[in-house]
Amino acid sequence: MVALAPTQQRVVSYGTATVSMILNGLGFSNRQHLLVPQFFENKPAAHLLGPGISAGMLNDDCLGRPWIG
Repeated sequence: MVALAPTQQRVVSYGTATVSMILNGLGFSNRQHLLVPQFFENKPAAHLLGPGISAGMLNDDCLGRPWIG
C-alpha cells in the first residue's frame, strides 16, 4: 500500500504572502517573518490583503512556501 501525501489547500496565495511580508517589513524593519501574524492582529488584514484573509492565516508555513518551492 502506498501512502499519499495530503493535498495542499492553499488559502493565501504566493502573491498575498509576499505582500504581507513587505508590509511587515515596512512596519517592523528588524523583525522576522515569523512575527507577521502578530503584526496583522490589530490591522484590517482582509482590507489590506484580500477578503477572507486573517492574521492567523499568515503563519510561518504559509510565508515560507514561496521561498522554498
